[in-house]
Amino acid sequence: MGKHSDIRWREWGEEAFKEAKEAGKPVLLDLSAVWCHWCHVMDETSYSDDEVIQLINESLVPIRVDIDQRPDIRERYNFGGYPTTAFLDGDGEVITGGTYIPPDQMKRTLIQVKEYYESSGGKARRRRVLKESEVEPSRGAPKLDIMEEIVGHLLEQYDELHGGFGNAPKFPQPEGIDLVLYKYKLSGNRYFRKLVEKSLAAMAGHGMYDDVEGGFFRYSVNRDWSEPHYEKMLEVNVGLLRNYLNAFVLLKEPWYRDVALDVLRYLDGNLRNPKGGFFASQDADEEYYGMSQEGRDGVQAPYIDKTLYADLNGQAVSSYFRAGAILGEDRFLKAGLSTLALMEKRLLKEDGFLYHYRDGESGVDGLLGDYVYLSRAFLEAYEHVGEMVYLDKCRAVIDRMLTSMTDERGLLTDRQPRESDIGLLKAPRRPLVENAHAALVLLKLEELAEEEGYGDAARQILEGFSGQYSRYSIFAAPYAIAVYTYLKGPLRLVLVGRKDDGRTRQMNADLVAAFEPRRVVQILQPGTATFQDMKYPDEPAPAVYACVGKQCSSPITDLEPMKAVEVFMGSVETQEGIGAA
Repeated sequence: MGKHSDIRWREWGEEAFKEAKEAGKPVLLDLSAVWCHWCHVMDETSYSDDEVIQLINESLVPIRVDIDQRPDIRERYNFGGYPTTAFLDGDGEVITGGTYIPPDQMKRTLIQVKEYYESSGGKARRRRVLKESEVEPSRGAPKLDIMEEIVGHLLEQYDELHGGFGNAPKFPQPEGIDLVLYKYKLSGNRYFRKLVEKSLAAMAGHGMYDDVEGGFFRYSVNRDWSEPHYEKMLEVNVGLLRNYLNAFVLLKEPWYRDVALDVLRYLDGNLRNPKGGFFASQDADEEYYGMSQEGRDGVQAPYIDKTLYADLNGQAVSSYFRAGAILGEDRFLKAGLSTLALMEKRLLKEDGFLYHYRDGESGVDGLLGDYVYLSRAFLEAYEHVGEMVYLDKCRAVIDRMLTSMTDERGLLTDRQPRESDIGLLKAPRRPLVENAHAALVLLKLEELAEEEGYGDAARQILEGFSGQYSRYSIFAAPYAIAVYTYLKGPLRLVLVGRKDDGRTRQMNADLVAAFEPRRVVQILQPGTATFQDMKYPDEPAPAVYACVGKQCSSPITDLEPMKAVEVFMGSVETQEGIGAA
């Protein structure tokens, strides 16, 4: 365990803060993660120093929080990196803080905080200034040029020399890549294609990628992707997996498929739980990852965090469904379905209530990302296999999310408020990315369930962010796609046919493999009650009906129907006189 275990760490909660108040001591909040290199360094240095340990145990109430388990605390208290070393008063207000603090500086800081706290009467003298993203949003009608503006942010930050966005440190931006790729599909502008090709080639061809075991590292320390930060995250890998799969579908270059398969090799071999579900991360170990294949044989691999998180598993399911459809391999679809089954068993109640993670028998109430990404995964399961049970589960999760997390302005907060909330947890956060993904699920759910309430909820979200999305710059990419879908209308693809018919399965595979974020697929089997209600003809079958708004195509009977669907979409936009954005 190391000497850092001699610190009497408490869990975040009422008991720890009550202790701090009664004892007249400030709180030391350590935000850490199992994959975090500098968190380990701080454990081995500052938190293993005898004087530091004594000062902490005698003069403060130390609380340690795993940022993966509590992203709600992470987003409110982080000081720009990890570890975050924050000092709070007994009400959870911030006194001061930083990131990694070496031992000698830590001793001075602990003494200064103790003296300040005593002189201030046990209160932080200042209240934290709200971040821009937390300012009350102004409402407005979303417009098509929102996509143009957000794509413009991506172009401004695009690194033409090395690919990707920004300078150093340089992080992958899967949402941004998907938006630019979609923009290329809509416009045919080859500069967008070049941006995607350059970025994906640079990330896969330099130090960001592990050529031995597969998989991408979390980010690059430098601009040219050559020096990675060596932890591997589930979220990063399933996001980039989606990018390479989508690039393969649209650009037809086989090497994108090869990279996707290699990422799947890493995920299946390291982060996928044989019993179902996906683990969260694998530790950084520069020495290990610097070894050749022969050198790694027999060497202990870096530690894997085997916690199962609802949001991360929901994202993994979505990427595995795409892999199954695009690569034509049922094993990836089955892996996604088995993961959903495990999430249901471990984290989901019948009324749609979610837990964020499981650690033995304890659980944290579901956060917005859990509801959004799991509901999306259920919706996609319905598209892929046509079983109504998945649509019902999607609706249960969405209904619970809307009930428990919608604020007075119609936006979604990151967590359900509680009377027992402490400090900055009392302030609601309305994260744009999760709200945007929720809006897209709601728009598609309205198409399938034909209930206007879901569409109204989506409209409230999109209007609520119309005055502040630009503050998020390139991170607003999902909002651009949600707004575009709202204004153009979802593309509803109704496939009439028997599920046991090989032609129906082939046509459905073509539909779900397409790179079209507006798309939602519904399989209707003649003779069922649902089919009767929908009033589609039972012949010809199998056949696809493409619908945007109230306009629907003639029956499409091609075994690869998306080509005809694209022609129909083009004709609809020509009639509307708005063209491709």
